[in-house]
Amino acid sequence: MMYGYKEDQEEEDYEIIVPPVPPAFGKLTEAQQALAQLLQVPRDLLLAASRHSTGTMSSTQKDDFATWIELLPADRKNEYLLRLAHNEPGLSRLFVRELRELNRDKDRVKPPTGERVTYATLNSESKTIQAQREREMREREQAERLRRLQYIHDHQEQYWFQINQAVEHTVGARYDDAVRDLVDLREAANQFNETREFQERFRTWVQSYRRRPGLIERLRRHQFVVP
Repeated sequence: MMYGYKEDQEEEDYEIIVPPVPPAFGKLTEAQQALAQLLQVPRDLLLAASRHSTGTMSSTQKDDFATWIELLPADRKNEYLLRLAHNEPGLSRLFVRELRELNRDKDRVKPPTGERVTYATLNSESKTIQAQREREMREREQAERLRRLQYIHDHQEQYWFQINQAVEHTVGARYDDAVRDLVDLREAANQFNETREFQERFRTWVQSYRRRPGLIERLRRHQFVVP
């Protein structure tokens, strides 16, 4: 029975509406980034929240003198006209300041309320974002792999030359270089349906090095079949 209560409670919490998403949440301030890092908020969850945020928030409207003057009492307007007739110095600056002070509370823009969404919605959207990001990353990695294999395929003779140069030395590190190049050639051959051609060339090549135990051991470790 206690288990059922906890499950219901978790489901209720899951549907709690989060606070309104702040404006301009798509570009976090340094303080917001630090707080998100401290709380270990997932990046995809932040991105999902930003999609429910307004773009910007301005602090004040532009001066609307035409409207403000209409709100000024008639006797006050007449007073300013009289002072203007007397060419009072600095009157314009004083007039503008008074208008702004009288309408200080009226000209402020209220911050956008922000959209209110449930955590379940944000969590679902963040998973969609994560899946899309991972899919795009796999596609980039696959494209990079194909470009690399295409280069190896187009430069096979250069790779075989490097392999021959490497195995002329009896140093283990050079054997590692040779085997690494052979692995690349094999992968490229598999990609371009030339596995048989590679295997035939490899069998011919390896005959000359069967008495190199260090090399042979490395080849077998990488699943090369040594006759």
